[in-house]
Parts: sequence; C-alpha cells; structure tokens
Amino acid sequence: MNIIEVISQRSGIVTTPFQSRLSVMKPGDVIDFGYNHGYYPFTHGRYGRIDSFWKHKGEPDNISICCGGASVFLCDSGNVSISGGPFTSARPDELEPTDRLMDATFWNWGNLGPGGGNGVYYTFERPVFLLALRKTGHIYTDATNFIACPKCGVKPMDLCMGGPTPVSSLKPHLERIDKYATEQGLDEQQVYERCTWAKIS
Repeated sequence: MNIIEVISQRSGIVTTPFQSRLSVMKPGDVIDFGYNHGYYPFTHGRYGRIDSFWKHKGEPDNISICCGGASVFLCDSGNVSISGGPFTSARPDELEPTDRLMDATFWNWGNLGPGGGNGVYYTFERPVFLLALRKTGHIYTDATNFIACPKCGVKPMDLCMGGPTPVSSLKPHLERIDKYATEQGLDEQQVYERCTWAKIS
C-alpha cells in the first residue's frame, strides 16, 4: 500500500510506501486537534490540514496548520496552497503520529488548465497526526472570552493572531485564573469549563 503525494498531468501519480510515511509529516496531511477541539482556533471541526513548513533565522521549525474550511490545491512539487482558516502554527514536537490514515480531499487543474469550473478534485488517504493539548486553549472557549480583559484591556483573540500565543502575554490572565480556582476550590477541569473574564475580574 502506498500514500499518494502528487497527482498531476506533468508528474503523473507519485507515491510513497505506506509504512515509511506514517511518521513523516508533509503538506496536506491531516491534523487531529484532539482535546484542543472546541477551543479557538480549533472551533471549525476536529481536523485540520498541514499547510507548510517554515522557520525564521534562529528559531525552531514551525508547521503552518489550516484549522477549518480548507481548500487544498495540490502542486506538482507535492506542496499545497490552502485557502480557508483560521490558521495557526505548531512545533514538530507538538505533533505525534497516530498510525492512522484518513480520507483527504485535494484539487488542481488536472489536464484542463486554469479556468472557472476546471478544478479536478481527488480524495485519497493521508496520515493523521495528533496535536498535543495546549493548556492555554481554554481561554478561547466561548464568545465571552473575546471581550477585553477587565484588568489590562487585552483581548485573547488579539494574542492568538498570527501564530502560537506567547506565554508571556498570557501570564497575567493565567495567574488570575489560578487565583480564581484557588479561591473557589475548583480543580483544573472545572476552571476550564467555567472561566470567563467576568468571573475572574
């Protein structure tokens, strides 16, 4: 059994052996958000798609992930161009192989050439990788958390745009959540379920 990497008029069908591919992430592969599902930006379904791999000088590798509504254009190179969103990014050590495959849909122009209605769609299996639980995810549980924090005026939504939320930016909010939990005698899960800025102000 092989994994399809490319389908195009120029390259034909390019595949990779199944067993050697399960632990190797490539653009277009499926991300399972796991316990992050339901927390922004993972609010558009349980699964996302890998968009690309990138890094800035002196920084660790990052993986760009489309979290919802992904329209995945498959290039001759095996790279993809994704429309949709929202997007986030993750480090490689936040993703682990699941040894599972899932149907994934791609499209390109086939042999028709660019033009309205000329897209050709393909569905084939790709490896699934699980995103590790992000502790700060509970800050984005519902719309009430998109208002400004009453203590500092920062909106959680503003912190998460453009990539992973900086821990330093979240520290004041997390400290207030911890204080609220101690005062109310709540365990961590109960705080996740109940915390809103109104309750911890």
